[in-house]
Amino acid sequence: MWIQWLGTVLLLAAACHAGARLVVAGRGPGPTSRPSDAVHLLMCAGLIAMLVPLGDPIPSPGWEAVFGLVVGWSLVAALRERKRTERLLWARHAAAGIAMIYMFAAAPMSMSGMNAAAGWPGGLAGTALIWILVAYFGACALWSALTAAGVEFRGATLAVAAAGTGAGLLRTSVLTPRATFLCEAVTAACMAGLLLAMR
Repeated sequence: MWIQWLGTVLLLAAACHAGARLVVAGRGPGPTSRPSDAVHLLMCAGLIAMLVPLGDPIPSPGWEAVFGLVVGWSLVAALRERKRTERLLWARHAAAGIAMIYMFAAAPMSMSGMNAAAGWPGGLAGTALIWILVAYFGACALWSALTAAGVEFRGATLAVAAAGTGAGLLRTSVLTPRATFLCEAVTAACMAGLLLAMR
């Protein structure tokens, strides 16, 4: 159970970070990533709901509806976006939303009861799809962690915009791109871990 609480605490920190970016981004002009931060905040909330040992007060169909909207919004944004990097970012959000819907539909319970799950549904095709998602989120976690550690990748900074002007010490210390990549690494790693725990 300790690993559930550890994951919950890390995800709470990531959710607070995304929420702080949303608040600061609305205080002044400048480049922001509000839609991306909003999606990240929802992802953290959904993962916490599945992971926290205390249980989830929100029924699974409610979460599925929320992430269904996230997927639809992300796909529309990806189709409307002209920049390739931004299209890929929205495609990432859509993939994450699909994974969240799958997890809530396949295991409508908290991790405390997930040992009762009968494994991944969908037969061989479903199992192959989930292994692809596990590999994808694992790669995302590694990429984000390496970027947070200072390893430079082409186009990495395009996925995270500054939190906006007028944020003061909070923007220069907590809401840095490095901190944002670290939070994204935590979220992606938790998604991969939860998918594996459903086996």
